[in-house]
Amino acid sequence: MKTIFLTLLAFSFCWACQNPLSVEGEWTKPVPLKKGEFHGMVFEKGGTARSINMPDLQYQTWQQKGNILTLTGKTVYGGESFVFSESYTVKTVSPAMLVLITNTGEEITYARKI
Repeated sequence: MKTIFLTLLAFSFCWACQNPLSVEGEWTKPVPLKKGEFHGMVFEKGGTARSINMPDLQYQTWQQKGNILTLTGKTVYGGESFVFSESYTVKTVSPAMLVLITNTGEEITYARKI
């Protein structure tokens, strides 16, 4: 029984390494200083992205290569819009949580919206 358990455990680790969980879906986090409010992003199949409750930050596309997640879009400020591209390192992705690391080393944790 112990051998079967260890074999299944080893197989599941190998499978997880070859089939990483997708970042596709809706991810949110609490808005600082606004109790009960959340914002985040949606990663749709085909590479389309959009923001959640962030009207000034309009995500348009996403792409993941290995553990690098790149988002593009536009930000609206003072009536003008500016195109941007930002990359994050994916530290953790699970069925419930996504942890991204910014280029300054800040960790941002999101929960998967179900």
